[in-house]
Amino acid sequence: MKKFITIMLIALLIFQCNVVALAANTATVSADKVSLSEEEPTLILVKIKNNNGIMGFKITVEYPVDKLDIKSVSRGEITAKGNFNTNFGINDGKFDVLWNNTDDVTDDGTLFVLSAQATTEINKDTEINLSFSQPDTFNSSYEDVVLECQSIVISAKYIETTTENTTTQKGETTTKAPTPIDSSQIIDAIDTTLEQNGCDNLNDIKDKNDFVKDFNKNLEILTGTNEHNVTDFDTISSMYNSAYEGQFITEITNNIDSNVIDTVIKDTLKEFNAKSIDKLNKKDKAKFVQKVEEKLKEQDTDIPSISKDLNTDDALDIIKKVYNQTNEDNEQQENDNNVQKGIIIAVSVVALIALISIVIIIRKKRKTNLLEAK
Repeated sequence: MKKFITIMLIALLIFQCNVVALAANTATVSADKVSLSEEEPTLILVKIKNNNGIMGFKITVEYPVDKLDIKSVSRGEITAKGNFNTNFGINDGKFDVLWNNTDDVTDDGTLFVLSAQATTEINKDTEINLSFSQPDTFNSSYEDVVLECQSIVISAKYIETTTENTTTQKGETTTKAPTPIDSSQIIDAIDTTLEQNGCDNLNDIKDKNDFVKDFNKNLEILTGTNEHNVTDFDTISSMYNSAYEGQFITEITNNIDSNVIDTVIKDTLKEFNAKSIDKLNKKDKAKFVQKVEEKLKEQDTDIPSISKDLNTDDALDIIKKVYNQTNEDNEQQENDNNVQKGIIIAVSVVALIALISIVIIIRKKRKTNLLEAK
């Protein structure tokens, strides 16, 4: 009996050690708590920590569409190389982010960047939920990589949290969570740094390390804190694309009718004999972007110049997302109109049936009265 108990204790100890080891080896995917405004998109950096090596993943993002709107999603420094895809914009409130590479990436850092904006006043905490698909998340040996995906907490105001850096009057240690960073601050910091370096866009930068240092200084001046400092150029590029995309889409969809946007893109595709944006010839892509931009600026002169500020592929990607969004809006509007037409027809039919019934009743009553009179 003692021998059996000893064996059971050893087995239990081994099991606990394995559980602890598994927990220690589990990578976490999360983002800092953030508050969103209705006026300006805010960047949310989704990061991986305790990364022991990952070559591919599929992460699903779900969010409450009645409270917030995700404007864009773009690469982070971890996914700077390899294939990065998403079905963002197809379904409201849910999309997948997929990435794969030829080798493991073992660094901790940003997986992808979300540009989000509140659609209404958020009076209490809400969440963006993250989950992962195990069959699609693996390392270079094609072994499963387990991710602990933590929900992103969205609050109207930052809540004070315990830390060791600040002491209150009662001796408790508290500080505020990181302040949000607006898309406009990212764009302004990068534009200022580009001007200081005498460059028109990020593709012209030669000394990327110096650019990162200058960018951090400018961003610190704009935000009043150094908590958003970045360590590499790829992160800046990803943040810029996401911020720019969010602002561009917001500006266009808010100020130009969706039918006009749809018509502009369709007509421009016809001019280049392309059935879709993906079917454009490589030599026509830059001209297509410029043409669409010119036509849109006829409707709103304040929209950003994507043909100048972004590379052609990034600009095309934004136009595609705008096109998909306007198509979705138009389809929803058409469905709403059809529903309204259906209701009107149904009401009309009921009213007609009621009228016919009344006429029949009146005629029968008249006929009965005539017979009785005779």
